[in-house]
Amino acid sequence: MKILNDRSSVFRYLEIPLSEKANKKISKIVIDSRNVKEDCLFFGLEGKNTNGSLFAEEALQNGASLVVSSNKSFAMDSPNHIFHESPIDAMAKIASGIIDDFTGNIIGVTGSSGKTTVKNLIQHTLNDCFGTIGNYNNEIGLPFSVMNLSQNHKTAVFELAAGKPKDIDFLAKIVRPHFGIITSIGHAHLKQMKSIEGVLKTKSEIIPNIREGGFLLIPHIEYVDYWKSIRNDITVFTFGDHPDSDYKISMIEPSEKLINFSVYVKEYGQTFDFVTDLLGMHNIQNITAAFICSQLIDNDYLAFQKRLEAFKNNENRLSVSRWINGSTVINDTYNANPESTVAGIKVLCDFPKRKIMIFGDMLELGTLSDDFHKMIGNFAKDSNVDLFIGFGNKTKLSVKAYGKNGLFFNDAKKLNQFLAREIKKDDIIYIKGSRGMKMERFIEE
Repeated sequence: MKILNDRSSVFRYLEIPLSEKANKKISKIVIDSRNVKEDCLFFGLEGKNTNGSLFAEEALQNGASLVVSSNKSFAMDSPNHIFHESPIDAMAKIASGIIDDFTGNIIGVTGSSGKTTVKNLIQHTLNDCFGTIGNYNNEIGLPFSVMNLSQNHKTAVFELAAGKPKDIDFLAKIVRPHFGIITSIGHAHLKQMKSIEGVLKTKSEIIPNIREGGFLLIPHIEYVDYWKSIRNDITVFTFGDHPDSDYKISMIEPSEKLINFSVYVKEYGQTFDFVTDLLGMHNIQNITAAFICSQLIDNDYLAFQKRLEAFKNNENRLSVSRWINGSTVINDTYNANPESTVAGIKVLCDFPKRKIMIFGDMLELGTLSDDFHKMIGNFAKDSNVDLFIGFGNKTKLSVKAYGKNGLFFNDAKKLNQFLAREIKKDDIIYIKGSRGMKMERFIEE
């Protein structure tokens, strides 16, 4: 049963008195009035195009057990309606109360890239583990996910995303994790965060919100000393291929379909072997972060190993499938920043076939956008990518930097026609771009 299952719980979390006689069950959380059905809890959120609170009365007519809105036409507080100046803040407060009532372990995952994969891995490999719903990882999505938490879960893992400074602090204050994980620091959302230092500080906001006596899991990169200096009342474990890593990755043997690798655990003086069909060194690091959680919570290596072998990541995250004319496509269209794009090119270049990259713009890179798009073109050239195709205004710079055999398209139809005509059976094609570019359209055609 969900922790939030009746109307009285909402009033209690918001510290509003309610007669028990006015109680009613809640079976579903809804933020779109068109989806309201009987026994729903509806939050009237203000969006770019409309204010959901304007539909509060309609939601009640459609059977909602309770509506939280900023609609002043209702009584300030009643058994059916709670007035709140900011329904988003109300969601956060309710979610925080649910976390207070949850008795299991809580894991918070943040980072410039890899956080969804780590979240998925942890949820898949731990027993009775709840995970962030889809990509609901912001100030609306995270509380929504928390409100679906059950006491039957032994562990909950939440993904914390940031578009600007203080976002991680806001989210981490809600979930207050026992385990905090930072997957990576990269050049994402630079338009809002200004610099890599801004990204570092924002992602590091999770650390002060880890519970006393908790754990911090971090990659062994140049920021290790900074992260360790923030707290002295939590245990820190590092992971990666650095010789001083607490969980040191080694013996990596990649093939087209599988990667064999080992992790040496300094604390145990023992090496653990793994096999995965996730591609790329960055995914090996993601697996290692999940393995640390498994060791600290379940301590069942064999179960983790077996579940890892059965794990399948989301379809658009370095997923491999057959494509045009019997070719092979690597679908990595979920999003893009410079680091994840470089990692994907490295995966492409592990294949001993004609290597083709279709590249869409990387968005939200601020004043460094031109430089990073040029860098990707140069990196593809230096990595011996055989054909480089740009789609999007900024990728003109990438194509120019790539040089010979670089092609640019600004018309999706013409690009599709080119691909249907030119892609051959033994080609391997890597497709990458920011979410706003919708590069999956070329795979779905």
